[in-house]
Amino acid sequence: MRKIELFTTDGVKVGEFTSMNAIAEIADALPENLDVSPMRSHKKQELSDVTDLYFYSQAKARGGYLNMGEITYDASQGDPDATFLKQLYDAIWAKEEELEAQLEQMSLEQLFELDLETWAKEAYDQVKAELEKQQTEQTTEQ
Repeated sequence: MRKIELFTTDGVKVGEFTSMNAIAEIADALPENLDVSPMRSHKKQELSDVTDLYFYSQAKARGGYLNMGEITYDASQGDPDATFLKQLYDAIWAKEEELEAQLEQMSLEQLFELDLETWAKEAYDQVKAELEKQQTEQTTEQ
């Protein structure tokens, strides 16, 4: 389990916590000069985990793929599912960078309230839908 160590901006240790929920429970008692960067880092790691799970669940559902090596090889052989998954991979990780930038701008209260998994999955579903739409349009044009 990852621990989140919190400090004030002048380096005074506030405590160690096992989750954002544990921190939220004492939110009213947190000092005003709290350094929120450890919480942002925790959310970014959680986002990375959600991104990996999302992409590989899509890969497994769309061809039974378990790793990028298989996807890359099959895409080089012209497999349409693998080609789509390679595009999805690039698009998902580009979206993850956008979401990380949004996390950087969030206040402490917003970080506490954020349902990161739902937030990220909705963004990734939009990316996937856009790619599928583009794929359909390309197929129709041919």
